Formats: sequence, C-alpha cells, structure tokens
Amino acid sequence: MPPENYATIEKVADGFRAAGDKMNGLRAEIEELKLFSKELGSKLRQAMRVASEGGSEFSGGGFWGSEEMALEFGKTVMSVARGDVSVKDLGERVDSLGGVMVPDEVARRFIDLLGRFGKFRKNALTFPLGSGSVTVPKIEQDLTVYCPGEGSDVALSDMKFTGVKMIPKTWAALAAVSNELDDDSVVAIGEIVGYSIARSMARQEDKVGFLGDGTAEYFGHTGILGAFLKLASGDSANFGNVAGMLKGTGTTGWAGLVLQDFIDLAGLLPEEYDDGAKWYCSKRFYYNVMYKLAAAAGTAGIAEILSTLSPKSFLGYPVEFVSVMPKLTPTSGLQVPCFLGDLQAGAYLGQRKSLTIAQSRDVLFGRYMTAILGVERIDVNAFGVGTAAEAGPIVSLFCEQGEG
Repeated sequence: MPPENYATIEKVADGFRAAGDKMNGLRAEIEELKLFSKELGSKLRQAMRVASEGGSEFSGGGFWGSEEMALEFGKTVMSVARGDVSVKDLGERVDSLGGVMVPDEVARRFIDLLGRFGKFRKNALTFPLGSGSVTVPKIEQDLTVYCPGEGSDVALSDMKFTGVKMIPKTWAALAAVSNELDDDSVVAIGEIVGYSIARSMARQEDKVGFLGDGTAEYFGHTGILGAFLKLASGDSANFGNVAGMLKGTGTTGWAGLVLQDFIDLAGLLPEEYDDGAKWYCSKRFYYNVMYKLAAAAGTAGIAEILSTLSPKSFLGYPVEFVSVMPKLTPTSGLQVPCFLGDLQAGAYLGQRKSLTIAQSRDVLFGRYMTAILGVERIDVNAFGVGTAAEAGPIVSLFCEQGEG
C-alpha cells in the first residue's frame, strides 16, 4: 500500500479538476469584467459627447422617462443583434422566435405608455379576458330603492344585465434594426424603437375603438362610429333617425356649425353619464370650430382662451384630442367629427395578452438585421350608443357638406 502522501492517479485527477474549475471561475469573472468595462466605456463616450454638445439627452424625459430604462431596452435589442443571449437582464428565452423577451420592468413600461398615447384605452373600461370568447355583463337597469314602513319587508328588485361578447384577436407590429449599430446607439435604439411600437399600437387601438366598422381595415372590431352606423341600418344617410346622433347646422361642413349644436348635443346625453363624459375630437376640430365658437360667443373664460395648458374643456366637459378623428371638414356627404360621452360606461377594451415585445436575429438573417416584434391580444367593443329611439352613454354630432 503506497504512503499517505503518495501521488496516486486519483489524487492527480482530482487536482486537475479543481484547477480546471478554478480557471473556469476566473474566466467567467474576466468575461463579466470585460462586459462591465465595455458598458462603462460606452457610457463614458456618451457622457463626453453630451458634455461637448451641452445639455442632457434626457432633459425632456424621453419615451422611457430615464436613460437607464432606454439603455435597458436598447441592450436587449443589441444583445440579440450580436447573438449574445446570455445577458442576465434579457429574461425568458423564446426559442420559437429565435430570440428573447424583454425584462418584466421594461414590458410594464410599455403597458403604461399605451394608456398615455391611446385615448380609447385611457378612457374605456379595460379588463383581462380568459381564453376563447368571453361574455362580459353590462348593467341595463339598477336596483329599485324603497322606503319600507316600520316592520315591513323591503320589496325585491332585480338588476338587469345583458351580455357583451368579447373575442380577443392578435395584433402584431414588426420592426427591423441594423446589426451594425455600435454601442453608442444603444440608448437611441431603446428610445426610437420603444416609442414607435407603443405609439403605433395605441394609434391602432384608437382607430379601431373610435372608428371601427367591423371590416378588415379594423380587424373585424366594431368601434363607436361603427356602432352608430349599425343603428342607422348601415347607411349614414339614416344618421338623423338615431336618437343619440345630432345633425349640425347647415350644409357647409365645419363652417356651418354653431354653438347651439354642441349645446343641443350635450342635452341629448342622459344625465347619469354627465360626471364621466368627455368630448373626443381632433385637435384641429377643437381649435377650428369649438374654440372659435366659444371665443366668438364670449362664453369661454379668459383663462381657457389664453391658456395653452391641458386639460382643455368645452361647455363644462373635458376635451380629449384623438388623432384618428377627422382633421378636415368633409368635401362631400356626412361626417362625424366628434363624440361626447362616458367611455367607461359605453366601451370595453378586453386583454387576453397585454403588449409583449420579442426579438430575433433569424427572421431577417439575410438582411443582417434584427426583428423586433410587438404583439397584443385584445378585443374592442363599443356598445354604449343607445338604441334608435333612446340615447346612450355616448352621443355624436354629424355634419354635412352639400354639393356645389
């Protein structure tokens, strides 16, 4: 039997393994130091560039609100572009896309900003949906309140519900980023791509929510204008037969509208929806029509006339500027330039899958670019337009441009 301090084959092998493990650990630490040094160098170059130009890159807040958040998203995109999917902050790997998901905190920022850009999401009732189609209840009649005498029973009354069927659909937007961008572009990439995805999705939600008529252009969803069109039997010529729609004065489009048209429209709105009601129109319609009428009539307070601050108001109701609403007077036929109503009571936005961002090098491999995919699964349903005989929580003004 060999002495205790004799170098056996097993002891030598154990020694080599221990040395190898130690070398692997040192190699990992070196790689982390290299990555840290690379990022630090990039940050220093950015700081020197900003210092030489004066000011701060994020003096105005930017899309993400901070350089750190923009850098986080930019790193995610650039890491995929360079084939480095080992960065800890990338989160869950998505093998089917050949890429990765963005970190949770970055994804949550996207959801928050959808509400900032999109006026429909901001004001409609938003809630999660289960799988498949879901029937969501809406109240048609509240409880009856009684004053029973002493010792008397309270009469039973029933709330009346109807169902709103929600069928979520997948919406997607695909962007491309060059794989040749350098480290100094990371923050800019985070800003530009993040802004574009959130703004594009929010704009589409507004387009569908306010104007959707159930056609392919609106992904089969029916928005507020489409709901009014259904009440008019699919023909705008019948708008005048719908209780919640008011025809403006004259046949010269926006030019013919008068202040009394808006006062009359406010009178159509049932009083129970007053507290949550807002005007929804384009910025151009507000300043070219509503603002001018208020100023000419002398009914607008001097603070409202001179102030450029938000929020705007008109006849006591807040005004929301909606970019997808008409920006020009009609050249012919009928147009709905504004709505007044409580979207919480008259419109639903259901989410089966909130906005998710994923990246892949494989999709656009031949172009040496990285694909950034934004996906959400939602349904839009605007039901609060009342009936042909009775106005609901949303009413609308329409105007006409005659021939000649």
